[in-house]
Amino acid sequence: MRPRTKRQREIFDYISEFVDTHGHDPSYTQIAQKFEMNSKGGIAKHIAALESQGLLARRRENGRFRLELNPRETIEELICRLDWLKIPEAIDYQVPDYELVIPKSMTGVYSPSKLRGFVVMDNSMSKAHIREGDIAIIEKKEFARDRDTVVACHEAGDVIMSVFRRSGADIEFIPANDNYEVRKHSADRIEILGVYRGLLRPPS
Repeated sequence: MRPRTKRQREIFDYISEFVDTHGHDPSYTQIAQKFEMNSKGGIAKHIAALESQGLLARRRENGRFRLELNPRETIEELICRLDWLKIPEAIDYQVPDYELVIPKSMTGVYSPSKLRGFVVMDNSMSKAHIREGDIAIIEKKEFARDRDTVVACHEAGDVIMSVFRRSGADIEFIPANDNYEVRKHSADRIEILGVYRGLLRPPS
């Protein structure tokens, strides 16, 4: 398993090599200097992301965090790999080219085999704390209940992520952002791809 982003991989590899060479973990200051980052807060975000993926653990000792790399067998027990949601009919959506790995604790009661990753395409759900660029965890389903947040595809190729509501023979898609309008489509022109179950926010 590899970290999710290029910078996370670089930081993880640096920590691993530092431990192999020096016998102990580097400080946040040393990591920040290595990558010419002015803020230790930025390093802390990447470290937290690596910890959430089960690659390392933080332990407070003598007033600072110590970094402990997890053994591979422990890592494999803590994580699961998800496929990306594929939408062949979509006009603008592209499936990312990196592996999606999440903590098993995020799957909750849902079977990992039915979960997919979806990169949020706009800010139409921002008041629900779902923003453009976030990775939504979607349970693959062909139907939804009123008030479910869903990912759907219109026959014209538009991808929609909104709150689902039936309205007679139509479906309304209700955004969580006042700058976006409610969309209403005939049900026979819409394919429900899945229901929203969780969220990952990549470090900025």
